[in-house]
Amino acid sequence: MSKHNRARHDKLMTLEHSQWSRFIDLLRGKEGCDFQGEPPKTTWRCLGYEDKSLSKSILLRFFPKVDIKSTMEYFERSGGFCDCEVVFNIA
Repeated sequence: MSKHNRARHDKLMTLEHSQWSRFIDLLRGKEGCDFQGEPPKTTWRCLGYEDKSLSKSILLRFFPKVDIKSTMEYFERSGGFCDCEVVFNIA
């Protein structure tokens, strides 16, 4: 991938983003949904509905160059309407 294409991809937090794995690790961890335990007793926190405040907070804190509005639109187009759905449906 050319430098120009990488820069364009890195403005959106998508599967193609160079730091996607780090973002998902943070969203799964204490900064995000805080997944605990093994199925079927796994627990996590998420406000549900269309709340992606944990994702937004992680992006602001760790990935300040990412376009948050466009990333939230990408998440919704991909089935991530709340924080845990980003993990379950996109990751």
